[in-house]
Amino acid sequence: MYSTFGYLQREASNRWPGIRVEVVPGVSSIMAVPAITGTPLADGLERIAIIPANYGVDDLVATLNAFDTTILMKIGSEMLKVVAALERTDSRKSRVRVQGNDARAANRKRRS
Repeated sequence: MYSTFGYLQREASNRWPGIRVEVVPGVSSIMAVPAITGTPLADGLERIAIIPANYGVDDLVATLNAFDTTILMKIGSEMLKVVAALERTDSRKSRVRVQGNDARAANRKRRS
């Protein structure tokens, strides 16, 4: 999904014409962390939005209020804006979980 892989694949093909690049299906971090922690992203008829935060978060408050679960990818450069947007949402339905880059770390933390 939102991945650096597309950029790397194009760059590898440009630098090394004829290189064989194989895509192996796997589990994305969007699915890995909920699976490891045993936390569903949504139940029943709940709606999920998945958006890349690095494109800006100007409409984030509207998105947070419109969806039951909002997953923000590539949040680093927009962290302060994301926090400000969270403070402006309906706090009764807000639940925030911050995901790091390494799902294995979440698994180790959960087991300890």
